[in-house]
Amino acid sequence: MDKEKFIDYLSIYGADLGKWPEELREEAHTALSSSRELRDTLEEEKLFEEALNTREYEEPSPDLARRIIDAAGEKPAPARKSFFDILSSVFSAIPLPRPALALPILLVLGIAAGYIYANYADTDTNGTQLAQLLYYEEGYYE
Repeated sequence: MDKEKFIDYLSIYGADLGKWPEELREEAHTALSSSRELRDTLEEEKLFEEALNTREYEEPSPDLARRIIDAAGEKPAPARKSFFDILSSVFSAIPLPRPALALPILLVLGIAAGYIYANYADTDTNGTQLAQLLYYEEGYYE
């Protein structure tokens, strides 16, 4: 058993090797006998588990339940944000001199995107052109 597997099993099953599955115990004892580092790790885990098991907990105060229920009932009203506060939070990563510039920048970007889309949206993918559809009944394309 290598070091990583031993440490994984140690965190899963604990420092008491007697609680490990039987098929892993023999490998763990072999790994421990061949590695001083694993023995030190096992001792540290034993000390840690002992500290956890001997820890004494403070009893909660008698009015704890009342305080929790009272605190849960007090919900502050959410603050309303203005339109410029929302734009400011959206564009907070972009260094702008004023958050009010966000709206004109969005307008310019929208116009540019619309212009680019309009120029490339008329591509002829099916072989049918608009003129053929418009003037079909007049006999130009028969």
